[in-house]
Amino acid sequence: MASPQLSVSDQIRQLNDARKLVLSDVKYYSNVVKSILQIVVPSAHLELRRWGAEFLAEAFATPALPLSEKETMQLFVLETLKDLLEDPNEDLQVLRSAIQASASIYPIALRWIINNSYDNMTWERMVKIKTRILRIWENAEPSLRICCMKFAQRVVLAQSVANPQEPRVRSCSFFQPIGRRVTNLTARDSLDVSLDSAEIIRPLITDTRGEQLGCLTGYWVDFKTRPAMLFSLMLL
Repeated sequence: MASPQLSVSDQIRQLNDARKLVLSDVKYYSNVVKSILQIVVPSAHLELRRWGAEFLAEAFATPALPLSEKETMQLFVLETLKDLLEDPNEDLQVLRSAIQASASIYPIALRWIINNSYDNMTWERMVKIKTRILRIWENAEPSLRICCMKFAQRVVLAQSVANPQEPRVRSCSFFQPIGRRVTNLTARDSLDVSLDSAEIIRPLITDTRGEQLGCLTGYWVDFKTRPAMLFSLMLL
């Protein structure tokens, strides 16, 4: 992979070749991901961090890569993502990619820890990542806030049990400025799991982000009567 003696442009060229390799054969994803982690650390050159963070987001989002491979990769990627997100001076583009990667990893990590409850370290890293993203959300600029909301959507869907009786949101004031309506955002996939099956995890209630999350999930929950149904982002 990229050598420290090469210029940044030469390293990017090699990295692009590596991207072409994994796109032609997904079996190389794991090796390439491991080899690029050194260029995604906060001390690396900005262009390399941007490339690496974007590649991680792509790797965990692609449907071509089997879930079993993603479960293995997330074990050695979480620490790098945590370091990127915890850097208060991190580049906006790097943060967006890191949050997108975390959004794809969250249900995978949750599924992993339910089946491997001994692995406390992995879950602690994931919780730190989640907590940091929710804090970034508070004062993020619009494009970064959208990434945080998408991450929150993944958390809500992964931690919630599907309930066909739950009323859907028909419209949402949060999206009214751009005339959006909520459609088809509640489809669950094979990664969705219920916290009911995990004794080590318990949900808590979040705050005023409820309306935004209601828009993202397509559900509306009355905090007074159903306080812990969907908006259970923070974990004990």
